[in-house]
Amino acid sequence: MKYRLACIILIAVLFSGCSKKTKDLFEKTPDERISEVLNNYQASLLQGAGWKLYVYPQGLKNHDVEVG
Repeated sequence: MKYRLACIILIAVLFSGCSKKTKDLFEKTPDERISEVLNNYQASLLQGAGWKLYVYPQGLKNHDVEVG
């Protein structure tokens, strides 16, 4: 009986001694950081020099270019 009581008291002390406070690692919330990154990506894609890509899956047979 004393052993069980001692175990219950010990478990209660261990759980009550835990601190549940957390320290923020970043200054902004995750949503704000994600929005900032997405806006930066969007701006870099729109301000780029621009690329054009033409895909010819069978090659250009009239220019003697074959694919595969």
